[in-house]
Parts: sequence; structure tokens; C-alpha cells
Amino acid sequence: MLSSNPGKTVGKPSHPSHRTNPWEDLPPDYIESLYDDLEDPADAGRVLANLNSNEAGWLARHISDRIEKERASFGDEIESELKVFSFSMPA
Repeated sequence: MLSSNPGKTVGKPSHPSHRTNPWEDLPPDYIESLYDDLEDPADAGRVLANLNSNEAGWLARHISDRIEKERASFGDEIESELKVFSFSMPA
């Protein structure tokens, strides 16, 4: 029997390894904890060495998302400070 969806294997359950997009699922609940563990240089090597490929992918995505949020936050903060500064300047 041919599958109408070439990304899935016929007769097998929908398992992450059978999906065309590994990001379909939600990240593991402990990704934030892994991220926090990376902040301690003494633990970072151990944390990274013990990751499987799925965890490494989700951790990389989490780090990227955090960087993007912080970058946007800094931009908003700078914009607000510039507005305050421009209003406080004497004409």
C-alpha cells in the first residue's frame, strides 16, 4: 500500500524519527533547566556531553529564542530611553 503522505511510514506510529519536521512536538519540560545549568561553567561541559540529538536541537532552539527575546527587549528599552532623553532636552 502506498502512503498519501510521503513523510510518514505506513503502518508505524507517528514517532519523531518518522516525521519530516522534528519541531512538530513541544520541547521537553526540562529544557529551561538545561539552559540554566549551562550558566555554571563547571556544569556546562557535563550538560552538553549528556544531551541526545533531540535535546541538543531543542536546547539550541531555546537559546536562539531567548537571544531574540532579549535583543527585542533591549531594542524597546533603548527606544524608550531615547524618547525620554529627547523630551528632556531643552529646546
